[in-house]
Amino acid sequence: MKAKMILAVALVALALLASATVLSSDEADAAEVCGYGVSCEHSGSVLRVYKTADPGVMYDYDGASPWSYLSGITSIVVEEGVTHIGDCSFSRMDEVTTVSITSTVSTIGTSAFHGCKSLKSATIPEAVTAMGDSIFENCTALESVVMPKSMISLGQSVFKNCPALKSLAIPQGLESIPASLCHKCGALESVTVPAGVQVVYQNAFAQCYSLKSIEFQDGLQMIGSSAFSECTSLENVKIPEGLTKIDSGAFMMCSSLKTINLPDSLVNLWPLVFSHCTSLTEFQMPQDLKWIGAYAFEDCTSLKTIKFELGLDYIDPSAFPSHTFYSVDGKELEPTVQNLGGKFFTGDSTDRMVEDDTPQGDDSGNNAVLFVAIIVAIAAIIGVAIALIVRKRSG
Repeated sequence: MKAKMILAVALVALALLASATVLSSDEADAAEVCGYGVSCEHSGSVLRVYKTADPGVMYDYDGASPWSYLSGITSIVVEEGVTHIGDCSFSRMDEVTTVSITSTVSTIGTSAFHGCKSLKSATIPEAVTAMGDSIFENCTALESVVMPKSMISLGQSVFKNCPALKSLAIPQGLESIPASLCHKCGALESVTVPAGVQVVYQNAFAQCYSLKSIEFQDGLQMIGSSAFSECTSLENVKIPEGLTKIDSGAFMMCSSLKTINLPDSLVNLWPLVFSHCTSLTEFQMPQDLKWIGAYAFEDCTSLKTIKFELGLDYIDPSAFPSHTFYSVDGKELEPTVQNLGGKFFTGDSTDRMVEDDTPQGDDSGNNAVLFVAIIVAIAAIIGVAIALIVRKRSG
């Protein structure tokens, strides 16, 4: 009996020893090389990324990293000395809610946090000057991101399909807004484009359904195709002088857009640019505008005031498919430069836009005032002259 008890105790001891050995092995397996002078280790819910030697650069992964599908990790800590976060380093880590990035990181690779669906906020260190494509794409819980003013290069689709993102301060060092930067950011309400930005590329803010205002600064030269398409809450847009091109569909389906002030420097309106802007009520052509593309004002059913400039070279026959134009004497006009150029049209409905022979900006009232002023001035001069003659004779 005593021998059996000793045997049992021995077996228990062996089991505990084996368990400890396995645990030790698991802990050792948790740390692995993940870069040039960088190791990664996870303990419980935390993934640590730390420097072991120079240069402290993480590997770039293709599509996913060894941690992409690990469960239970909710926090990522990138420690001091690491200088680069690699492509796809933390992509598809669905449970991650917080990320801490050391101040020594200067570049962040493509899709680094792609698909981290529980991540709510992120602060990018001041040393970061470049960010790759799709870094936070499909981070569906992301509400805010702080980016440094020193940023000079930003990839495409960085915040694409981040439907909870409410605000974004675009770095002042950028010369362009990348394609699809905030595409499908449905909660984004306002954006300020800093001075120095010359181009807003295609789909940059497309389907930002809550975007109510957009403020541009001097220096903007081009707005790309569908850049603000389906921004259904956007009401007013003011664009500074210097812009020369608005590409196709740039403001298509902005159903709340009521007014847009376009600079006289604008040369072309490309196809579909204001298509389905059903709240747009009036449109003043820029003085230098030469060309209006197909379906530019398709289904603009509230547009009842249109002023065409004389300098137009071409109007596509389908530029105003919802409008029918008539001369003062009731003759229907084909929508050509010869028929519409230099004329002002108003109407109670898009079916009947009639030429107004006293267009907005008519100076007849001002001319009358000027005429009266001239008469008064002449009378005063005559009065002074008569007074001088009388004084001379009496003297």
